[in-house]
Amino acid sequence: SDLKYYMWRSTGKIMNLDKYRVYYDADTSGGQSGSGVWDVKSNKLVAIHTNGGKTFNFGTRITPQYLDYIKYWIGTPVAHTYNKKVVITKKKYDLWNSFYFDSKKGKCDAYVNKPVIAKYIYTLGNGRQ
Repeated sequence: SDLKYYMWRSTGKIMNLDKYRVYYDADTSGGQSGSGVWDVKSNKLVAIHTNGGKTFNFGTRITPQYLDYIKYWIGTPVAHTYNKKVVITKKKYDLWNSFYFDSKKGKCDAYVNKPVIAKYIYTLGNGRQ
């Protein structure tokens, strides 16, 4: 294409939302997948452009869970307040001092089958918590 090496911008309206997608009428072309979809009303990134169609385009909606994935993948996991009782059922898991996994606290063996309060929870990049 003779239009390579240019930064493009397109405007349009969000036409519809569902649980995983944002549909919009902004014009896009090949090579723009991965671009952000910005909602000027909320001043937030709401989707990542993934598909172009004949009547509308759509992208993957940035849900709170997907935002957690992105932050985990770039090395800044988000801890959410949890404060619920949990029971550790298996030995030999590592306990960590922080969510950056840079300082081990020890093993969980002493806590197996005893209720403990989990202060925080976070989502791993594979969806597990």
